[in-house]
Amino acid sequence: MLLVEKDLEPTRPKSEKVDKQNSTLITETNLTEEEDSSAEKLFPIIIKADVQGSLEAILDSILSLPSHEVKIQVVSSGVGPITESDLDLAAATKASIFTFNITQSRKLLAAGESLDIPIFQHSIIYSFLGELKDKMSELLPPEKIYSTIGEAEILEIFQLRGKIAQKIAGCKVKTGKILKSGIIRILRNKIPVYDGKY
Repeated sequence: MLLVEKDLEPTRPKSEKVDKQNSTLITETNLTEEEDSSAEKLFPIIIKADVQGSLEAILDSILSLPSHEVKIQVVSSGVGPITESDLDLAAATKASIFTFNITQSRKLLAAGESLDIPIFQHSIIYSFLGELKDKMSELLPPEKIYSTIGEAEILEIFQLRGKIAQKIAGCKVKTGKILKSGIIRILRNKIPVYDGKY
């Protein structure tokens, strides 16, 4: 098969020759975009518990949670029901409120809902921590998934002359199939040298 290359290797000097024997062309589909995950994401929360002992146990448990990509930021913590000050602080910091073993007034819950403040109520610590981890997972960047549908070996590179210079790669399909269009990855000596559409 023939595949038109358009500036497939923009960083390679013109004098450099293509190593045809060690070049491999892989076509890929079903790619999801990956967000920049270099910056650590923060998950701000406010914790309210029934007694000091429960609060300390929850805070200790939070410290043991993995925080490689998402870090919990405890904006405030205390004993007793949610107060209007808690709601004001949550609105200002965009924090979620987690309560443990507390009976909360409907008036405050309705006020929190009107301010779009997520409030999560639990009476079991494992349930409390489980939902906390679920909400952290929702902040993780989407995972990039590769699905290789075909692989071909580049046997020869042809240079076309005209108004627009183009390169054509003469390829031999080794596995799978090659579509008319899609996303490709070009490897040289097993090292990726180009990713893009064709």
